[in-house]
Amino acid sequence: MYIKEVGLPTIAQAKVLEQYTLAQAYSAVLAWHRGVFFPEEDRALLEHPSCEQMGRFLKRLRYLWACGNLSPLFHDMALATFVGANVAPALKLAVDGFTPPKTTIDLFGKRRKEALEGASSWWHFLQYCVRHPHIVWNAFLSTHMGASLFGRMYPFDPRGRAFNTSGLLWSENMAGGPVMDWVVGPTPSLGDQIAPEMLVALSALQLEEKRLFTHRAWVYVNLQNIRSHSERDRSSALFRLSRAFPDHFRLASITVDAPFYKRTQKEADHRSIVLEELKKAIEEKPSWYAFSLRDDEKERWWRAARFVVREAFQLGGTDAKVFHELVVLGLIRAWQAFCVGNRSGRVISTVACKECADRGGSVNAAFLWARQDGDEAERAREVMAILWGRPLLARRRLNQEHRTHGFEALVRALAPETVRAFLQEVWVFSRMERKAK
Repeated sequence: MYIKEVGLPTIAQAKVLEQYTLAQAYSAVLAWHRGVFFPEEDRALLEHPSCEQMGRFLKRLRYLWACGNLSPLFHDMALATFVGANVAPALKLAVDGFTPPKTTIDLFGKRRKEALEGASSWWHFLQYCVRHPHIVWNAFLSTHMGASLFGRMYPFDPRGRAFNTSGLLWSENMAGGPVMDWVVGPTPSLGDQIAPEMLVALSALQLEEKRLFTHRAWVYVNLQNIRSHSERDRSSALFRLSRAFPDHFRLASITVDAPFYKRTQKEADHRSIVLEELKKAIEEKPSWYAFSLRDDEKERWWRAARFVVREAFQLGGTDAKVFHELVVLGLIRAWQAFCVGNRSGRVISTVACKECADRGGSVNAAFLWARQDGDEAERAREVMAILWGRPLLARRRLNQEHRTHGFEALVRALAPETVRAFLQEVWVFSRMERKAK
């Protein structure tokens, strides 16, 4: 679904950037250069020499990686492009053009219907292509056909060429564990390979000397379709990365739009189908799930996964959409707990699809919705920032409606406090399994 042009914030409105440290400024200006924080007409502001210099930062990172120049500053700046900037305020600015809903449930109500009105017309899609050819071109490069025809000359780059950026969404103090920094961003890939700046960032996690960032591990959940032609190669590259950094990068792959979910909606016992797929994944057979597990971890992870499915079925077993949304959220929380183990300090957590606009936006919004307290209108605005902000900034559109059906069903069926308690139980149980012998 595509929408008409929206009033995105200008650089002058982004006062939150004044709070950034030097490392955060690198990431922020990189985002500026890619057109993330401002509309097309404000690009003249980029002519300032310092902005132009900083805008080439990512290219310099990749060049330095090719030259083998891995200085401490180089490691810090690579991490800064992922965790250096707090992008949550910018996402809020992006949705200020829409009237914030009065309640969380209205995220899927009248205002969304108005925004999507006429969005499915072919004429409007053609207008979108004319206005944003670079977005359409990069989207084509992400497909199997585009990669086959032009991948060597123009590898799909969901960060740089896509005018997308990574950054911190929120930090969460985990019970009995570390501080988990939730980082939003697209898949750290370049074509069907891992982008150099991601390799440098993970190398930094292994360093013992004092650095600007103190993270020691990265827990990553990939939401792409691991069995499709276009997304399978990027997912495989992530698993190669988990094998290269086994102690610092742990990967789970959960295909959130797997076709077997539709099958379960027609059957009474959703659990058996999900458990069957999970069992196949643990046994390393073809499945819609995949996990980077060592042999001695498989049985313990199987117990944690069964616990998630059992508890999700108790809460939402009569509604397949609610059940599956709980399974996705529960598996992510269980994976975080299982991989963190006895770590303290800070860890990075990323839940992302290809560009973290539709699938990633919906899942991240669900976690934020479940953990929030306070004024309901402000909570709804913050959730809307995650749900709509990413596709607005990176794709100049709203998220695709069918990607939010699970989250919508969850919001209508359960209170956030109920989901929060479910995720807490999953966290505690999964940590216990991780410590078990």
